[in-house]
Amino acid sequence: MSEHIIPISSITTSLITTSLTTTLTTIKLSVRELIEFTLKSGDLDRDNSYYGENRALEGIKVHTAIQKKRPSNYTKEVVIEGELSIDDIKFLISGRIDGVYRDSDKIEIEEIKSIVTDIKDVKQAKKILDLGQAKIYAYLYAKKEGLEKIYITVNYCEAKTLIEHKETTVFSRAELESEILNLLAEYVFWIKRFHSLNEERDKSLQLLNFPYEHFRDEQRKMAIVAYRTISDSTFRKNEVSFIEAPTGIGKTVGSLFPALKAMGKGKTKKIFYLTAKSSGKKIAEKTLFDMEKIGSKINAVTITAKSKTCLDTEKDCMAQECECAKGYFDKIKLALKEAYERHHIFTQEKIEALAKKHKVCPFELSLDLSSHSDIIICDYNYIFDPQVRLIRHLESSDHRTLLIDEAHNLIDRIREMYSITLDKISIIKIRKKIKQKSPILYRAFSKINKSFLSIDKEILKENNESIIAYLPETFLISLRALSFNLQKGIDELTEDKKSQKDVLTLYLEIFRFIKISEYFNEKFRVIVTKYKKNISVKIFCLDPAILAEENLKRVNATILFSATLAPIGYFKNGLVPTNESKIISLNSPFPKGNCKVMIATQIDTTYNKRELSYFPLVEMIRTFHLAKKGNYLIFFPSYNYMEKVYQIYESKYPSEHIIKHTSGISEDEQKHFLNHFDRSSSSSSSSSSSSSSSSGGSSRDEGQKDILGFAVIGSYFSESIDLKGDDLIGVMIVGIGLPAISRERELIREYFEKEKKMGFEYAYKFPGINKVLQAAGRLIRAETDKGVIILCDKRYSFDSYKKYLPNRWHYGIINSDQSLSNGSKNFWDSF
Repeated sequence: MSEHIIPISSITTSLITTSLTTTLTTIKLSVRELIEFTLKSGDLDRDNSYYGENRALEGIKVHTAIQKKRPSNYTKEVVIEGELSIDDIKFLISGRIDGVYRDSDKIEIEEIKSIVTDIKDVKQAKKILDLGQAKIYAYLYAKKEGLEKIYITVNYCEAKTLIEHKETTVFSRAELESEILNLLAEYVFWIKRFHSLNEERDKSLQLLNFPYEHFRDEQRKMAIVAYRTISDSTFRKNEVSFIEAPTGIGKTVGSLFPALKAMGKGKTKKIFYLTAKSSGKKIAEKTLFDMEKIGSKINAVTITAKSKTCLDTEKDCMAQECECAKGYFDKIKLALKEAYERHHIFTQEKIEALAKKHKVCPFELSLDLSSHSDIIICDYNYIFDPQVRLIRHLESSDHRTLLIDEAHNLIDRIREMYSITLDKISIIKIRKKIKQKSPILYRAFSKINKSFLSIDKEILKENNESIIAYLPETFLISLRALSFNLQKGIDELTEDKKSQKDVLTLYLEIFRFIKISEYFNEKFRVIVTKYKKNISVKIFCLDPAILAEENLKRVNATILFSATLAPIGYFKNGLVPTNESKIISLNSPFPKGNCKVMIATQIDTTYNKRELSYFPLVEMIRTFHLAKKGNYLIFFPSYNYMEKVYQIYESKYPSEHIIKHTSGISEDEQKHFLNHFDRSSSSSSSSSSSSSSSSGGSSRDEGQKDILGFAVIGSYFSESIDLKGDDLIGVMIVGIGLPAISRERELIREYFEKEKKMGFEYAYKFPGINKVLQAAGRLIRAETDKGVIILCDKRYSFDSYKKYLPNRWHYGIINSDQSLSNGSKNFWDSF
């Protein structure tokens, strides 16, 4: 969904000159910000929710075309600024007028607005907003030029035909000044409210102590690095630090606490805490609540995906159906006023409760709250995704800090954000559905169908797959035309909501494809495939490094941290290739003797030998489990491999209590899986639910069971889960974690072989090693935890792999189940 400007956005920008000082003297403010805040009204509709960025791009094209047609007495893109004072506050207001006509008898300013609908369908709320914007431009220009009156034209131009619809009025300068002062009077209320909150925040943060009993040694080092990175960025923008912080250091508070202390001293204005998992968001929220208990006064908000916060998923997010969209901009200020009566940490639950009370969209409310939040907790995509990133914050002149948790995930996540597939069948299915319902839309699909046929003939020819280093221009042209027509014609389907939603989904996919195509260069490939009658076109990002770095350049300070960033060069080159980053590797805070690592070389787990490994692997797992009864996690390189071993194990040892992770399980099913490991619980859900995330076993009501959990390397259960003490005493990792061979991975290999002579490493080895280390990190989570890690693959004994294993690991090589049993028993007997 495209990001759109919201009423409260102006506050953040305007406080640049106020929140870091003790007086309210001068406020810098753009015309657009003032109007959006004071005059925006009406419903939340597709213009706001879906089409924002597309409309902006179209608007630029329309403006350029119209301005070229203007006569010689017309000046385009006139920069204007001026001052107005109210309540001892001086406002510096600036903007850019689309065009000014200068005749001997009159001066006329023109505001150009592109439309895709008929002029009669332009809503009154939009007209009020557009005229209000033009009035402020006109006043500033009239004041500068000493004019007593000025003409204003709002020109609505049809994007496709460039037909113009002009609405012209004339105002005296005195009339315009009176209206603008009224707008500023409303604005001042919010300025004073936020200034007061910011003063309270800064005082509280200056006095804030560490929220827990004491710093761990390595945690203190992490906090110092984070603080210095933020502090240095006040002098040198785009400071970046990588921190490899092993499990147990306390990374969340180790990054958030110094960032807040820096904020209290005016070294940063806004903090983004980025995390890939819901569990990471919860930990960040808990840390903020812990600091709130000892005196911090901050505003924070967690942004959750719209699909997860919607109060009624059965209804379309339009005013005709959803009361949360109807009159959104009329209701939002009351919701925000209540939100900012005092400082709040807005979790998803709190946002939904506030949204229900005021009958507004929870997702849009969270975006509005973010504009004056000191901390924003969100997923990576709100910073890096080209379509949904928070433009309002990234284009702000505020001093911004990014804290990026689990940063080892970032390279692949950004690669996914800049890759997309469109296929012919999906588009044609929608075309057939609307044939009788919207003949105009139906005809709009004809060109894209021809483009797919052209790709088949000219690119695929007789092949089923083709890899090309360019984007077919005729295909893009037909997509742009279809996107325009879908945007214009979607309202024709109001009587058929299912078809309308299908068309809207297709529109968003096409627009995303077009958007990503704008970044296409030598670091991308196009994969064209044919299967039966279907043809698909995929834009695939090979190397997202420059894209990642360009996004990070939008902020002042970035701290990337994870328990595993090995090898660090892979992450440095993959995220900030030209930045002189700080790189810090911290030691584990836990006793080295609490963890024993063994490399088992007796079983060949390579792909070609896997069928021979099933039975020996079952016996190895059995031996591992018998050495000390308790809870164990066994990680496999694929679901298929896991399933084969599981079936044999269950058949041979039916009394064992085995649970297995199945693909595509929900968050509730993930929790159900983990509940089986909770040895503090007297009861648990049955582990016989083969339809969810587990199979075999019985309920906790029958007594505590020793659990064998089967999962896949790289899945949810190999990252971001916290099983402490006796909840988990052993981890076995089968294989070396290499991603599955695929067309995409092979393209990455070919690219990096050419670029760095390290194709296999970048495509397979480095991502695999990192997933293995993440899985191993599930074991020791607290100072008193003890356990055994088995790396089951002879390749771990090779120098080319051993050098990437943590220095804190003291491992031994074993070559039989007996040596595994002896090593494990000796370890446990030592305590």
